[in-house]
This record gives sequence, structure tokens and C-alpha cells, in this order.
Amino acid sequence: MVINRDCDTERLKEFRNANAHIDDIRRFSAVEGTTLDREELIAGGIIKPDLSYSKGALGSAMSHILLWNAVLENDESACIFEDDAILCRNFISQSEKILSELPEDWDIILWGSNADISLTFELLPGVTYCVARFNETLVRLGAEKFRKLDVRSLPFRLYHTLGICGYAISPKGARRMLDVCLPLHNKKRYHFRTHDTLFNTSLDHVMSEHYESLASFVSFPALCITKNEHAKSTIINS
Repeated sequence: MVINRDCDTERLKEFRNANAHIDDIRRFSAVEGTTLDREELIAGGIIKPDLSYSKGALGSAMSHILLWNAVLENDESACIFEDDAILCRNFISQSEKILSELPEDWDIILWGSNADISLTFELLPGVTYCVARFNETLVRLGAEKFRKLDVRSLPFRLYHTLGICGYAISPKGARRMLDVCLPLHNKKRYHFRTHDTLFNTSLDHVMSEHYESLASFVSFPALCITKNEHAKSTIINS
């Protein structure tokens, strides 16, 4: 099952144009942060009173949280994509191959991440990890080429990164993410392998804190990229 988190008709059109080679894309209308009642979310144990998310960031977080609940209730794994995700030409065959190679108790696998921050994963089990850095400008310029690429990728244990443009999550993973991420609250997080100190401003910051303690994976090289255009971001510009 492939789900596109989108509520804007023009952006939905852009997503479908960029991923016309992918079938079975189902639209999920994102939660509008401006319509959310924070007091209700506090009472429901979803957020803490101190949470300083923008309205867009809160709406995005709630969209993913609702999808996790759907995965849990349906007892069926799902691929979830942001509306700016761009998938490689052979995404279906490669993602299916990688999913078949994961251990039975897998929780989540990222198909891609933001290119403006490092990606840390276990390169050789029990031996060493790898910190990969990217050129976001080149990723943006090469987006059209990427869409036409056949990418050969492998799954690695995930330690840390940001961005959730595309990922697959299992029912067990959905349950665990709900347990460890909620209630959302303000917090600074230090990542010792990259020496980054990040303040929680969106759901992917919270998810990243728990990747290492869950059965989390990342496909490398990426099967999904995002231009991560800040000017179009509803999380930043809300």
C-alpha cells in the first residue's frame, strides 16, 4: 500500500507527475494544523503543553500519527510518502526485494532522507558505522535524472538522520513509534556520532532519537529523494 500525504491539489499533481511510473498511489488528505485544538491534544496525551511546533509541523505530525494508527488497526504494513517525494524508476521491485530481506521483527525502513543533514547507519555489523553526507544542491538539480534511474540498494541498520519523505512501517513499528514518540514535547537532543545538537521542531526529530533502539533500517543508496524546498514547506512557512 502506498499513501501520499497531501492536501493541496497542485502539489498532488506535482507528486503524480514526478511519480507517474508508480501505480497504486492512494491519497491521504493531510491534517491542517490551523484546525487543531491544542488543548484537546494535550488532554489526549498527544502533546505536552510546552510543545512549540509551528501549526504546519503539528499538522504534519498528526498526519503521520493518524497513518500509524491506521497501519496498527489494519494490521498491515504501509509505505508512506510526503507530497514532495520523488521515487526512482525501479522503486517497486527494489523496495519489495529489500522488504523481503528484512528480519521478521522490523519496525521501520526509510527509503530516503533529507540531503541537508548527515545519514548515520551501521555499515559493518559489530565493526563500524558510517556517516554519509550529501550535496543538497546537486540532489535538487538531479531530481529528474533520479526519477529515471534504476537504483540498486541494500538495507542497513539506521542510527540517525532527518526527513521522512518516504518510508515503510510495520504494525509493530507503528505501535512502537506511537509509544516512544508521544506525547510530543520540547527537547534538545545530542547525537554523539555526528556531534549534532538539535532542538525538536518536527516529528522526524523525535523519530530520529529512537531509531537506534528500534528495528530501524535505511535503504542505501536512497530509493526516494526530496528536493526539500523550504520555500514550499508548510512546516517552515506556517
